[in-house]
Amino acid sequence: MVQNKRSHSSITPPTSDEDTMRIDHLDWYGAENLGNVWHGGFPSFHFPNDQTPLDSNDVGLGSFEDFIGGVVDWTDGIEFTNDQHNSSAKPSNTKLGSADYIIAKTRATRALTPVSQENLASRHAANLISRIVSAFPQMMLRRHTFPPFIHPYWHKASVPENLANCMSIAQLFVSRTTDTRPFLWTTIEAEQKRCLDEKHLFSKAELQQAVQATTIYIVMAIIDQDEDTPARGARLMKTFLELKLQLQLLIGGDLIISETEAANPSPTWEEWIFAESRRRIGCLWFAITRVFALKTDRAHCSSMDDFHNLPLLSGKSIWEARTHDEWESEKYLEEVSYPIPTFGELLRAQQRAGDAMYARKLDNWEAGADKLGMMMNIAVELAG
Repeated sequence: MVQNKRSHSSITPPTSDEDTMRIDHLDWYGAENLGNVWHGGFPSFHFPNDQTPLDSNDVGLGSFEDFIGGVVDWTDGIEFTNDQHNSSAKPSNTKLGSADYIIAKTRATRALTPVSQENLASRHAANLISRIVSAFPQMMLRRHTFPPFIHPYWHKASVPENLANCMSIAQLFVSRTTDTRPFLWTTIEAEQKRCLDEKHLFSKAELQQAVQATTIYIVMAIIDQDEDTPARGARLMKTFLELKLQLQLLIGGDLIISETEAANPSPTWEEWIFAESRRRIGCLWFAITRVFALKTDRAHCSSMDDFHNLPLLSGKSIWEARTHDEWESEKYLEEVSYPIPTFGELLRAQQRAGDAMYARKLDNWEAGADKLGMMMNIAVELAG
């Protein structure tokens, strides 16, 4: 029986915006020599001091791009509840689905760039995406520095519960040691269980925030590898997909990929935050699949034609607006600035940059782009 009220088992969020903890800079380029972690087994760990914070050398991080192919395998064998199999949600009117569709496409079709023929520019582009994504756990330490697919909710007195819990877990993650690692992952698994137990009670915004937090935990699992990583990764992907499907039931359509703002304008700031967050989650997963395609010999990428309708994100200024009036002002400015609405249009603009109209659109896009916008620019390079 579903309870009328859900229990509040929140982890105490950080009380200070001071970023007092640091992660050692990771040498992603040199890590490529470690080979494929997923197929090659996990390295042994040697710690001179059990209280020393873990770094990339201690945990056998390898590189994000070496291991990220394993995320695709994590989805194998996942079973869902009957309510998700019998979903009456309407299919998207675009060819592109959401994260699970993108992952399925990367597994089912030919590689955009075969690993044996990848060029230095594409490798560098994929490394840049890896660097940005690998910083997400540390970016979760402070509301001021949230990853670009998570809204800081400045108009609220406090960060929503699912994101506040993720902030606290990020504190544990960046300061983890060999002694505290088990507690870190026990805490993450308890948070996963709470979200799954309460998913039927979540609003659509709470479900979306749970999906965002789970994405951060997936990145943490990719970074902090040990012998439990395959099973841990499978549980995380199961959580991600179950939350995604529950949200799809609520909204009666695709979970992550939504219409452009021009096609379906948001009537309120709250609705805009929800719609824009969907667009940003879709862009993030799309950019990550570019790394799948380039950096693994098991994950493949479909034709770029399949992704032409992917809605692009709005600019940094409107995303980071702190008041309703500021949001309205920035929204108006964006609407009259010739925005680029889709990834296909961005591709076309890059290909026709000599045309005055497209040059103006590109100038406006670049002027407003944040880190996620940079990732989409990089994805254009990987599409070539």
